[in-house]
Amino acid sequence: MVAVSALGLAACQPAAELTPDVAEEILQATPRYTATKTSILHVGEQEVTAMWEKHIRGLTQLADIGLVEFKLLRAPGVMPGKVKLNLTEAGMDYAEPLPDRKDFYSIRLCTREIMGISNIETISYGTQGAIVDYVWRYGNVTPFGTVWDEDCRERRTGDAKVGFFFEPDGWRVDQ
Repeated sequence: MVAVSALGLAACQPAAELTPDVAEEILQATPRYTATKTSILHVGEQEVTAMWEKHIRGLTQLADIGLVEFKLLRAPGVMPGKVKLNLTEAGMDYAEPLPDRKDFYSIRLCTREIMGISNIETISYGTQGAIVDYVWRYGNVTPFGTVWDEDCRERRTGDAKVGFFFEPDGWRVDQ
C-alpha cells in the first residue's frame, strides 16, 4: 500500500523546468540533431556525363591536397568522359566503405552542431512538454566538405524547432 501511494505522489509531481542548458545537452547527445553530412564516392573506373568540368575541377582540388588520385581515361571533349579514381591513404581518413556496395564509400563532409537554445515554450497536452527553438550550424568541415559542399564550405546556419516531453526520469527529445 505504501508503494502505491509513493508512485501516485511521484506521478502527480510537476515536471522539472527545462532549462536551455538541459535542452542543449539533450540535443547534443542525440545523433539525429548532430548528424554528419556525407556524400557517396565511387572509386575505380567510371563514366562522367553531367557537369564534367565541375567534377574534374573538384577531383583536381582533392588531388592537389593529397586525398584522391585520378586519371583521365577519355578526354573531356569526348562524352561521356571517363576517369579512374582512387582514395589515397589520407583520403581514407574521411571514408567508410559501404558494406553492400563494392567500390563505394561514404565520405564525411561536415557535422551539424548545436549553437544554442533561443526559446523554450512550455506546453501541456496530457503530459508536460516543451517546444524548443535552437540554432545550428555546419562545422567540423573536412577537406572533402570544403571542395564538394557549399553548405559545409560556407558553414551555413539555421533555426529549428523540436518537441520535448517530460518522463519520470527526466526530459526527452521527441523523435
